[in-house]
Amino acid sequence: MSVSEPPNIPPVPEDLQREYSNFVLIEPGPMDATITFGHQVGGAGPYWSVRVTMPWEELKFFASALEQHVGNYQQSYGEVRDVMARAAEQLKTQADQAAKDLE
Repeated sequence: MSVSEPPNIPPVPEDLQREYSNFVLIEPGPMDATITFGHQVGGAGPYWSVRVTMPWEELKFFASALEQHVGNYQQSYGEVRDVMARAAEQLKTQADQAAKDLE
């Protein structure tokens, strides 16, 4: 295969296990980094489900691809808000509701 030919990538199997993640832990190392995916519900968790270790070169490509896909998504559907800003907004809404309930 020459450098200009794309790799022959087989299709992803339909029955491959899917996991939902809204919580990520990144553990950097000298040669690679481990990304651990989990989910958090309310104040419980995180519940860890998948750990992936990748070399830095692949992570750099992965980060670039994610940035491109997020940019495409935002062009179509609008800005994706920062997770911490969204969490702060939800906490404020809950606190406001709790204050109203006490009145």
